[in-house]
Amino acid sequence: SWGYLSAVAELEHQLANDPMLPDSMDQIFMATGSGGTLAGVATGVALSGLGCKVVGYNVCDDHSEFHRHTNGFLTELGLQEAFKSEDIMELSDAKGDGYSLNTPEELRVIADVALHSGVVTDGTYTGKAVVGFLRDYQTDPAKYDGKRIMFWHTGGLLGTFARAEELQQLIGTRGKPSL
Repeated sequence: SWGYLSAVAELEHQLANDPMLPDSMDQIFMATGSGGTLAGVATGVALSGLGCKVVGYNVCDDHSEFHRHTNGFLTELGLQEAFKSEDIMELSDAKGDGYSLNTPEELRVIADVALHSGVVTDGTYTGKAVVGFLRDYQTDPAKYDGKRIMFWHTGGLLGTFARAEELQQLIGTRGKPSL
């Protein structure tokens, strides 16, 4: 969590100083498994001038576990009176069939994202978050019209090796991405 406080400060600096980037974000979304990344980013955004919404797509556990973790981090920082987890972040389920288990649709999205963008996501964390976001987008696309949205990719490349054969079959059968 601590490192993500600095990462948010770096993001704020880049947005303010790089003319190629927008000056702000409307929403940051990410996968959350243990809750540490989400706690750090949500707290960093709350302390910053970014003013954007932070959404964690949980791949395990229930929402109360992530709120407990983030409120604990806020207490560590002495910020428990200033902020409450429920006010600085939102959660959306992205568990699919369960932690580190993938549906065929999740694997198709992971393969499509890699083919279309070159961004590799894994089936345990980041891929599930992308699937969750796309589900939310397809449910209410107008909610995202004109919004500047950032996906905070925290890794997971090594997690693709466990599914290499399934992903290769999907990638090998596609001429074009279906996104």
